[in-house]
Amino acid sequence: MMEIMGERNLYVEVQNHYIDKELEAYPVMVQLAKEFNLPLVATNDCHYLRKSDHEMHDVLLCIQMKKTVNDQKRLRFDNHFYFKSVDEMREALKDYPPEAISNTLEIANRCNLKLEYGESIMPKYEVPEGHTNDSYLKELCYQALREKYGGEISEPIQQRLDYELDIISKTRYAGYFLIVWDYVKYAHKQGYPLSARGSAASSLVLYALDVITFNPMDYDCLFERFLNLERISPPDIDIDFADRAREHVIDYLVKKYGEDSVGKVATFATLGAKAAIKDVGRALEVPLEDVEKLTELIPSTPGITLDEVLEQVPDFQSLAESSQYRELMGLSKSVEGMKRHVSCHASAIVISNGPLTNYVPLFKDKHDQVATQFDGKIVEDVGIVKFDSLGLRSLTETYDCLQMIKANHGKAIKLEEIPFDDEKTYLCSAKG
Repeated sequence: MMEIMGERNLYVEVQNHYIDKELEAYPVMVQLAKEFNLPLVATNDCHYLRKSDHEMHDVLLCIQMKKTVNDQKRLRFDNHFYFKSVDEMREALKDYPPEAISNTLEIANRCNLKLEYGESIMPKYEVPEGHTNDSYLKELCYQALREKYGGEISEPIQQRLDYELDIISKTRYAGYFLIVWDYVKYAHKQGYPLSARGSAASSLVLYALDVITFNPMDYDCLFERFLNLERISPPDIDIDFADRAREHVIDYLVKKYGEDSVGKVATFATLGAKAAIKDVGRALEVPLEDVEKLTELIPSTPGITLDEVLEQVPDFQSLAESSQYRELMGLSKSVEGMKRHVSCHASAIVISNGPLTNYVPLFKDKHDQVATQFDGKIVEDVGIVKFDSLGLRSLTETYDCLQMIKANHGKAIKLEEIPFDDEKTYLCSAKG
């Protein structure tokens, strides 16, 4: 096996964990190294940290593959895949030149990665010539509000608008608002049903941009809950689309910003207290009734750990400490909190300034969707902007009903024109 590393170009790699099975291959590797004047480098495939973690890793493999430890046909690892010490590596490769091990340090010294945090990797929105993001956003908002109010903007509305625009400018999120405005405008033009929700409903700017459908000042909504200077974090503009329209909006973003700049975000399912016992019990072939004796005693408190259950529930502690459950509990505590599987977040989309691979590692899920290997929190930490949009069947069905009403009764109903205190709507909701 060969690797390209730095200026010296090629190394011949000798992997320790294959030595028992493929010893005859390595004299050939050494011979190749001598023949082509290539340095040897020793490596050890590492899947867990300590040698004592082997049993835990074996159980995790069973959980992942839905197998049991007694299944003779399943994938198994012998206990060479831990992080070995220098002495262990020297002993394992004692028949090979010692520089094979010292060369690993040379490679490590050439690796220098520094992640920059706090810098926004905002995709560039192309504004008209002569404009900045801030000036264009301001022009759009004033123009829209004049149209909404028949040419005149009252002093309170102007003050609120200027206040919001000032905070948006100071937090450098004008580009974010323009991107959201752009794809919402596209969705409106295509007739795709959508609805914004959450703290974004407190922004007069988003009302001006037709992202939300009501004036937040009419309901005394506080803009600071959405965006403020004391706790600067990316704005959270949650937009729901009809489920059959969401992918069309994502396709629009891909065409506009480039396929390699748009992706989804990973989300990790972790093993909680109950899940750890159930999954380990299944892998160890512990009878279901024995597993349920333990899990039924675990409180439904979100995020509670096995250690906390042991402290708080005496009946659970007495069962867990018995010899019958010792192995199950020991392994369950070892795997608790670990990632069970990875998938794509239901709503999060990321857009970067240039290829995403310049900033984050990526993966493809089982549906061939490209997503970041980082979850939402870390994605924000490294400065990549996240946009949240869900595809809702209920939104599709609501608008289908409106179309049927128009077709069958000749009435064109617009949801945004129904007042929030409409008595008939509340009566229907109560009956439903």
